[in-house]
Amino acid sequence: MSQTNIPLLSLKNISKQFFGSTVLENINFDLYPGEVHAIFGQNGAGKSTLIQIVTGDIQPSSGKIILNNEELKIHSVHKARELGISAVFQEFSLVPQLTVEENLFLGSNNTKGFFLDKKKLHQMACQTMEQLEFSIKPEEKIINLSHAEKRMVEIAKAFHTKPSIMVLDEPTASLAENETNQLFSMIEILKKEGIGVIYITHRMKEIYKISNRITILQDGHVVNTDSVSNINEQKLVELATGRNITNLFPEIKKQRGKKLLDIKNLHISNSFIEDVSINVKAGEVIGITGLAGSGKSAIGRACFGVNKIEAGTISYLDDVIFDSSKQINDISPRAMLDRGMLYLPSDRRAEGLIMEQNIRENISLPSLGLPKFSNGFIVNRKIEKDIVEKIGE
Repeated sequence: MSQTNIPLLSLKNISKQFFGSTVLENINFDLYPGEVHAIFGQNGAGKSTLIQIVTGDIQPSSGKIILNNEELKIHSVHKARELGISAVFQEFSLVPQLTVEENLFLGSNNTKGFFLDKKKLHQMACQTMEQLEFSIKPEEKIINLSHAEKRMVEIAKAFHTKPSIMVLDEPTASLAENETNQLFSMIEILKKEGIGVIYITHRMKEIYKISNRITILQDGHVVNTDSVSNINEQKLVELATGRNITNLFPEIKKQRGKKLLDIKNLHISNSFIEDVSINVKAGEVIGITGLAGSGKSAIGRACFGVNKIEAGTISYLDDVIFDSSKQINDISPRAMLDRGMLYLPSDRRAEGLIMEQNIRENISLPSLGLPKFSNGFIVNRKIEKDIVEKIGE
């Protein structure tokens, strides 16, 4: 971390209200050159709102933002970028049909007459990739890249604008361990360049591996800011939750019930899944792990009727719902929802939500086939609203 005593960014008594409800109150936060400052807290603690204020997406209700020792207002995301604040969020902002280099300089003024100076773009893209030690080819199309490679391109896109501040929001989500280590190496490069990094994560090990300091949020308040070396994992959880934790990972004593799902000799089309057998009983959690692209996600998708199954058998509550040898196939998203199975996709924007519809409509979407919601043609909005409001309570 830089030895300068002047922070790149200071937030002074920042508060934010939405419709009379306070989500941030009197937040004080500093970021220094070459520092990784982690922000940690439970869901709903205010992390996202704070980052939205820093990146110009929303405005604070009160308080001061001081950048490079000058008080100012960040009116928009575009203004934040002009001021040297770049962000990489969980959701990708890349155009799949364009190349890496075209995405890096999307919206830039690198033109020759009326046309893009493609030679210059390629040279600049190569320089950025080399600087970050990325092996991705600038001429490769985004649609052909892995999830991890897309994440790296997002970071390169933010880096090429020569920011003084980089915001990384859950950057290791869906990354394998080797890819995470590559990301950490890149963050070390940012630190050496004197860039201040705001790092948001739920993974405590990451905080201790790369962060210099940590700010802990609880219910919209800063409960502590300190060097990571001064806060152990148990204290970190206690500060974030507001509860005394006597055992960080207590043994859960619970009797397992009857078999709910039984998968035998599963083969899934267009994946690495071959001859996989798993059974799930009531009251237990079965973890499936593996590197990105290993096929772990395909198992859940196949059981929900999203991915095509080539061979194997699947039973649900002792009823055979798929058997390739007997040509039994009673698996579809609608059928599995009716049986009581839910599927939460990793890509919420692309597969989990309809972004053009409101929250109420998204919540009720899986239930539209039920008679109390609809007659098959018209949705009963009053019943929909009443049920969704009860869920919200």
